[in-house]
Amino acid sequence: MVPANNLNRSVNIRFADPARGDFRQRISSQAVDVLPPVAGDDRDLDNRPYDQFNTIYSATNTTTPRDVGAYERLASDPWLINGDFNGDLNLWTLASFPASTTYSTLNGAGSSGGSLNFSRGAIVGEPFPFQFNVAHQCFNVPAPGVYSLTAQGRAPGPAFISHDRPWIQMVVYYNSGNCTGAFDATAEAFIPNSNSFAPLTTPVSFTVTPALFTPNTSIEVRLNITQDVAETGIDAGFDQVVMTGASLDKMFADGFE
Repeated sequence: MVPANNLNRSVNIRFADPARGDFRQRISSQAVDVLPPVAGDDRDLDNRPYDQFNTIYSATNTTTPRDVGAYERLASDPWLINGDFNGDLNLWTLASFPASTTYSTLNGAGSSGGSLNFSRGAIVGEPFPFQFNVAHQCFNVPAPGVYSLTAQGRAPGPAFISHDRPWIQMVVYYNSGNCTGAFDATAEAFIPNSNSFAPLTTPVSFTVTPALFTPNTSIEVRLNITQDVAETGIDAGFDQVVMTGASLDKMFADGFE
């Protein structure tokens, strides 16, 4: 039995990928930044220092930078899991025509893991423009803040024919920890479509205010493709899907807007 202590809590620790033995914590874990610092230079199992603040909590937390457990999150750790498709499509749910969505060894600039590719022949008799949600991942929002999503995309095509359009979408749920049920808001942006990977010009952003935030607030990251005007086959891909966030000004910490 755990001795009584005002630091004890019963919460859902969101691990990175427990099914594959990765017990590092996601940014949304309620065991991140909850303990006071400990003197000295003790290290976690990755030989990285404990007592590292994550800035998304800075509006409400200035005293407890230490994580519970064997691993400490650093500010540089990715928020979205496997956004660079490091060896496979793990932790992404394949949606429209999953048999047409595969792992590719092609990489966007700055990525070394691989990418997601969607390839499908011409679709006859379907309403135009035909849109696909090819993959999605549920991101649990850790705190009120401004969240930004970016990605690289590619959509090769022959000359004089409009290329397919890869685009990303944030679907916001204020009180659904698993991105299900009726959503509350969306934001989206098209990625430049070219023969090689190109980054999104301006990140997609959405603000989760303190008044609307709950411990179950989530954002579903959707990777979508819109078919070109020629209605030919589709060949498009995604890489380096990245979620970042910044805390709101401390004036909002008490819910005042």
